[in-house]
Amino acid sequence: MIRLACPPQAWRLRCVAILAGLLAAPMAQAVPRCEMAAIAHCANASQLLRAPGFEEALGRVLDGRQVTWLARQRGVGDVVREVLSGAPDDATQVAHGLLRFSAVRAGSATERGAIFVSGDGTIAAIGVLHFNCAKRCDKTYSLSILVNHDDARPVALVRAWGAEQMALNRERGFEEDLAVIARVEVLTRQD
Repeated sequence: MIRLACPPQAWRLRCVAILAGLLAAPMAQAVPRCEMAAIAHCANASQLLRAPGFEEALGRVLDGRQVTWLARQRGVGDVVREVLSGAPDDATQVAHGLLRFSAVRAGSATERGAIFVSGDGTIAAIGVLHFNCAKRCDKTYSLSILVNHDDARPVALVRAWGAEQMALNRERGFEEDLAVIARVEVLTRQD
């Protein structure tokens, strides 16, 4: 039993009204959680990186290869996480049942990443816009596309995302070198 202590007379009516309002208010509903099994609840790449099941899904696309995409040789998984570590864009539906999560690399307005995820939480493709640094860092973009198996559809979506990023660079007044993708590579998982 709830016992309410209200001051006499005039305040008693207010007190009863407040209590009635509290009892009539609906119970707070649980906010859906961003996770790979419920990808539609993820608003952006920042949430995706922290989503339960993300590392496992990423591991199904990536292998242990080392790349020189961000100035020094390192694991491709570390690079993907880094290019998605900065300011994220809102998740975008790019095809039926396929969402794109993209972001800029923290501390860099020019290097970017995108992950394309199906409704069941499967990563279809990953795109990384970077300056290849095998010997010295290039001055023009490379677009590296990672897919689980050779499939033209997700590759085309990553290419379209890359072209969209170049158009945005031109609109923002970036130098011409920063508005062209000079090299595209498609990498499939090597088991």
